[in-house]
Amino acid sequence: MKRFGVRIGGRAAGALLGLLVAAAPAAAQPGRVVGRVTDATGKPVRGASVVLVASDSTTAPARRETTGETGGFDFATVQPGIYLLRASGSGYRERVVRVELAPAEVESVVTRLPLARLADEPRRQRPRPR
Repeated sequence: MKRFGVRIGGRAAGALLGLLVAAAPAAAQPGRVVGRVTDATGKPVRGASVVLVASDSTTAPARRETTGETGGFDFATVQPGIYLLRASGSGYRERVVRVELAPAEVESVVTRLPLARLADEPRRQRPRPR
């Protein structure tokens, strides 16, 4: 019985290895989640807390950022998957946004925070029926 095979030299082997590495699954390529936190009128919220947590929180720990002057945040090298982005700031109610990140994708998120209702703010009384 004859054996058939191909022998690959040093340069050809290197080129083949390079092609195989380039053809590796894209799922291994991290992405990025960037964005801004604004108030209801669109003005940036400085110093807001932004937390990115995987929907399956056992796969990765939560990541935290604080927004700067422009209300911006940037989570680099994020593995592909489904995440919850929680944004909150002093005087605002928390907002939760679902983010689905594909391999090597940059996902841009703008989150508008509604004003928090003050605890001592009187509530409107409904007239009682007679």
